[in-house]
Amino acid sequence: MFFTISQSNVDYDLMVAIKDFLNNISGDYPLYEQVSNNVVYLGSFSAPRFTHGIVRFTISQVGYIRNVFIPFFEGLV
Repeated sequence: MFFTISQSNVDYDLMVAIKDFLNNISGDYPLYEQVSNNVVYLGSFSAPRFTHGIVRFTISQVGYIRNVFIPFFEGLV
């Protein structure tokens, strides 16, 4: 299981800010045993259809998705 969002590389700074924010919220959720400080990864690559390229962040740790990421968004409702 993983969660990923892709965006134009024009929004690279925004994606870095989102990645940093998501990497720092895990301390607010006691059910999550943090394996490392970086559970959200950022990658940049070129794509023929996009002039500026693509930036993508990915979350692949199931524990983080279930115990931090989903509860965070549920708390916003």
